[in-house]
Amino acid sequence: MAVVSDLEPTTMSGGDLEKAAAELASLEGQREAAHAALSSLAASAYQRYSARLAGAHSGVPLPADVASLAAELETLTAAHAHLAALQKAQAFLRQAEEACAHPAPATLGRAVDALAHAVRAAAGVVDDARLAAHTNTTPSSHEVLRALSDALAADLAHLSARLRRQLSAGFQAALGAAGWPPPFLSAGDEAGGAWRGLDSPDVRGAALQLTLLQRSAGEAAQNEGPWVAQELAAGVGAALRRHFASSSAPTDRADRPEWLLATTLRAARVCCAAAYQLQGVLAACFGGDGDDARLVPMLDVEVGRAILASALGPVLTGHVLPRLVLLGEPSLWLHLADELASFQERYAVLLGGPAHDPGAMSVDGLVPPAAAPAEAPLALLASDAAACAAWLAAERADVLAHMESLVAAPGAWLPVHSLLQGILDSEGEEEEECAAGATPGALRSGGGVLGMTGPHSPGSSPATAEFRPPLLADQVTTLVVAQLRRASLLHDAAHRAAYIESITVPALRDCLASLERLLASAAAFDDLVGDLWRGRVTAAICAAHYLEYQLSEPQGVLLLAALQDGGAAPAHALAPRLRKVAAAFAALRRQWAYRLAKQAVGAFRARFNPYRQDRARFASGWAAGGGPGRAASDPGGQVPDADSAWPCPTLLAAADGVHGLLRMLSSDLDPPVFADVWRAVALAINQAFYNEVATEALFSPQGAWLFHADIGALTSIFGEWTANPDAHFKETREACRLLTLPRHEAGDLLAKLGGQGSRKGEPLATLSALNAQQALCVLGQRLDIGGS
Repeated sequence: MAVVSDLEPTTMSGGDLEKAAAELASLEGQREAAHAALSSLAASAYQRYSARLAGAHSGVPLPADVASLAAELETLTAAHAHLAALQKAQAFLRQAEEACAHPAPATLGRAVDALAHAVRAAAGVVDDARLAAHTNTTPSSHEVLRALSDALAADLAHLSARLRRQLSAGFQAALGAAGWPPPFLSAGDEAGGAWRGLDSPDVRGAALQLTLLQRSAGEAAQNEGPWVAQELAAGVGAALRRHFASSSAPTDRADRPEWLLATTLRAARVCCAAAYQLQGVLAACFGGDGDDARLVPMLDVEVGRAILASALGPVLTGHVLPRLVLLGEPSLWLHLADELASFQERYAVLLGGPAHDPGAMSVDGLVPPAAAPAEAPLALLASDAAACAAWLAAERADVLAHMESLVAAPGAWLPVHSLLQGILDSEGEEEEECAAGATPGALRSGGGVLGMTGPHSPGSSPATAEFRPPLLADQVTTLVVAQLRRASLLHDAAHRAAYIESITVPALRDCLASLERLLASAAAFDDLVGDLWRGRVTAAICAAHYLEYQLSEPQGVLLLAALQDGGAAPAHALAPRLRKVAAAFAALRRQWAYRLAKQAVGAFRARFNPYRQDRARFASGWAAGGGPGRAASDPGGQVPDADSAWPCPTLLAAADGVHGLLRMLSSDLDPPVFADVWRAVALAINQAFYNEVATEALFSPQGAWLFHADIGALTSIFGEWTANPDAHFKETREACRLLTLPRHEAGDLLAKLGGQGSRKGEPLATLSALNAQQALCVLGQRLDIGGS
């Protein structure tokens, strides 16, 4: 059998060779065409890409101008630094995750250290990403950088939360071994073991690692307050829930919130003092650095805050308040609010505030307590919508009932200064003790008759005091002060505004309505100035004036509201709400002060009318035929002058009546209010004499001097309250001056005024109250020159 070797050439026919050559030529042509097409497409794509990059001033080709080239280099440098920081942060993050996977004190410490390095590296990532966002990189690169940064931040937050849970568990185990919390309940009620203190290495090491973690977790974590304080408060919260939020516990009584609050206060005092043992350890670790000092402010104070927020708060909001809402008993809300306010004032010392002293009073009694923290229990009550609505409704009903009792009290309308004088006169020895600095218990009430201070204090004379409020006004002021102090215990300005709007404003408007009803009753009997009603009428007007001052002037109660309004939005400010009510009291005071003046004027006019109708007195000494009578022609009769004319007895009786009435009002009304009254009376009397006598009666020379004597006697009664009574009778006084001018001077003035024509309404240089037309009218009443 013949064997053919593979190396031997194979013979092909001529036709086969030609066919293969043709196929090779065809393939070579196709290859060249494909290569040409690919080259064309690549060149076109490259040109488009280069054009796009050149339009964004980055990439290849680089821009030719120097400024654009510098911007491109800055962008590339920022992106490079960004990516380097990102790689560095991710490397530390992987180290932290590996250490966190096997929780133990040593490995968790390494995890915290690695996480701190990762966070510092991530800070560079964020800064570089912000820098790149402001340069000329393309939008797609912005998104990539931002996405990488966001993913890294999410990973860091996740790992930080995981580490915190592990460190918190370790810290709680160390606290449990130390017997935390220290005993603050009665014997046999403690759930933990024997108290050993917080000086053990395990406790100090766990606290240190937890604080280091918080230090590295970013600004948001640092603003939460020390995590160590929150962990310390957790044990207190468990004890409070066990005793006061468990239906099986005998101490779980919604009607006895004082048990919960007293236990919380006792626990806070014990635990805050014990927590201070860790203050030195943490301060030594972070000594000197401003950021570190912020991380560990005062551990005992922060534990006090944490007990309010995470121990007492959940028991109140999750257990006590819902039960009270279901019970629906208003008295329980009042009791709870009183207990919370008392607790909050006593707890303030644990938060770095002043010690609570119920008997301490400032000079003016208007210094408000310190600002309430957000964790305060009253703030929690106001933050619960259902509980707050029930509480405010109960408070409003209670204060309105109290206001009704104040108005109905037997001594409600008695002047405070008289009550004070009686008390001080009967207690001389006690007054000496007060002067020596030992204030009696009654004088430390902070309000009412004995707590009153200010312009109507016992040292002020009733004749010179600016205010003479009745007992009702002083008690209402005390009530408003108490409510403003209660409002200051609420942290949020909106809650304070809601409290004042729901309670204080209705109470004040109820007081205003009571004053209006009393005054309307007196007016119905037309007896505002009579013996039966005058005392209560003047007391009501003085009450309105006093409350107007307290609610509108910075020296009064308004000061408390203004101090609380600092930083509050205008919609939540308290002072405008009080000023609005003050305006209503001011309107009442003005209205009824003028009503008093109107009644006084009415009593005067009853005796003035006969005087006004006696026209013969003003024409006395003038003959019926139109010439001078005996007084002017008989040598034995002389025309009287200012020294010889005597006032009319009828007018003197009217003046004595109005003077006596004004004197009684002056002893009952505040000086500013009485000034409004007598000025209104003087104005009405001046108008009556000018309009009904000086411009209506016909005057002889003798009658003019008699009229002058009448006016002098009348104006003199107002000299008791003003040094210049004539200033309130300008028109009548100037009319008397015109009527008593010598005949030739009056005639010359009349001729001069008669030639002024259209200028008769213009003022005269010699007269300040009457114009030319009015002067003509008065001169025309003289019988000796123009009257008929």
